[in-house]
Amino acid sequence: MNSLISVVVPIYNAEDTLERCIESIVGQTYSNLQIILVNDGSIDASLSICERYAALDTRITTVDSINQGVSAARNLGLSRAIGTYYGFVDADDWIEPSHFEELAKGFDFNSTSCLSVVGVVAESWERYLDALCEESEMCVLSNEQAMDEITKEYGLRGYLWNKLFLTTPIRLDSAFSVCEDLEFVVRYLSLNKNQSVSVINACTYHYIVPVQQHFSVRRYNYARLYTRLLAYDSIIGFVPDHLVGRIKSYQCYYAYEMLVAWYNQPKIDKSADNRRRDRIDEAERYFRTTYTYGLNLYSTKYRLKFRMFRYVPGILISLLRLKQALGITIPERSGSR
Repeated sequence: MNSLISVVVPIYNAEDTLERCIESIVGQTYSNLQIILVNDGSIDASLSICERYAALDTRITTVDSINQGVSAARNLGLSRAIGTYYGFVDADDWIEPSHFEELAKGFDFNSTSCLSVVGVVAESWERYLDALCEESEMCVLSNEQAMDEITKEYGLRGYLWNKLFLTTPIRLDSAFSVCEDLEFVVRYLSLNKNQSVSVINACTYHYIVPVQQHFSVRRYNYARLYTRLLAYDSIIGFVPDHLVGRIKSYQCYYAYEMLVAWYNQPKIDKSADNRRRDRIDEAERYFRTTYTYGLNLYSTKYRLKFRMFRYVPGILISLLRLKQALGITIPERSGSR
């Protein structure tokens, strides 16, 4: 395969990592690329870095925009894409030189594929892909199998940047600031039900976990948790019926997390957060309606937490506050980026 691949890079205040990201793209062994750098209203040197690279490489196009969020930035990039295939890289990440060559193999290997997937550079991914592909260089999943793997908590996941898509008219839903990638991938697969998915047993994407600013963590998390609940509503409309319970179990978990965070706040903070009361009411509704799904699909530890929150929330909150006072750290459950 030597068809043009359009690579969209959404950028917001990424001056510290952007050069490494761009260098990793321009240095690909698969050279037939259209590289679209979308500056999403950065107030640092990101735009000037983009323009400098665009002056050096004719494959690069810089698009400057007001800040609208990552989904809108990606959509703006897609509106300029002219390739046969679409790929994504985030500005704080970087890719191995063979990244797009490996992804292209998925379409060479299987003419019925609508999607090609590689792994992330992490030991857990190596073990997962070896098991999925039975240690072969690549494997092919049916559309339904791919839906199953992508919606698993520790499956192929809904990231955009470890995948290569056929040209498509669909766009990301800008209403979602989190889970927008998973929602897009699920919707994309649902519109290509008769096509399969190629999985390449290689890890070529370096994902850098973002660090949130401490002062905004609580407010940031409320918004993200609530948006997850809404995004999963959309996802439920596109997954096969047998996967609906899994998605609703995720809603149970995130509603629980949102409610616990709320009720664990001091009263004075909750008074200042009254404008979020409607979202808390909604989170309570989600928890009630998805509670049985959470009990069916989560571990014993989480089933106990869900039951305690439903029937004796005061005791659970007291225990959490005690752990916090004693400085006991509770590891967070990892989720989709």
